[in-house]
Amino acid sequence: AAEAALSNSKLLISEAEAVVAMLKSVSTLKSVSTPEEFMAMESDGSYILANNITLIDSYGEFSGYLYGDGYTVTVAYSSIFDTLDGATVLDFSIKGSDVGGVESFAPLSRTAKGSVTVSDVTNYVKTIMTDNGTVASGFILQGEGADIKFINCVNNANILGGTAAGFYAIN
Repeated sequence: AAEAALSNSKLLISEAEAVVAMLKSVSTLKSVSTPEEFMAMESDGSYILANNITLIDSYGEFSGYLYGDGYTVTVAYSSIFDTLDGATVLDFSIKGSDVGGVESFAPLSRTAKGSVTVSDVTNYVKTIMTDNGTVASGFILQGEGADIKFINCVNNANILGGTAAGFYAIN
């Protein structure tokens, strides 16, 4: 069993490395270094973060590629994206103030659709919901028939709620 787990881990790591290599090779990666540039991204474009950024609002629906290049996206009571629709996002950290007192929350995206890949993303946003009817997740709140791959992702935050999940809460 340990040998199978090790083999599976090596497969996931090689898959993540392939995604990173593919994104780095794309010559059309547009640099994003401010919240304003982030909010002005084309929904199906290919982007690379060039700086740590802080977002006050969610982006909306994103179906492109976002390579974080190890930078941090800080959120304040809103997800980075409203919807990831067939998107690939990788290699960044999510930080922000502890979230509580809302009905539902996930720091990366409220919704996922299509085939979504999240690779090498680490969440540090602690989410505490006190009511039984609340929903909380470390990355994505809900899916609409989504096929979501989490590769080498880490949730370093407490996630508490009526329905709570470290990565993905409801499909």
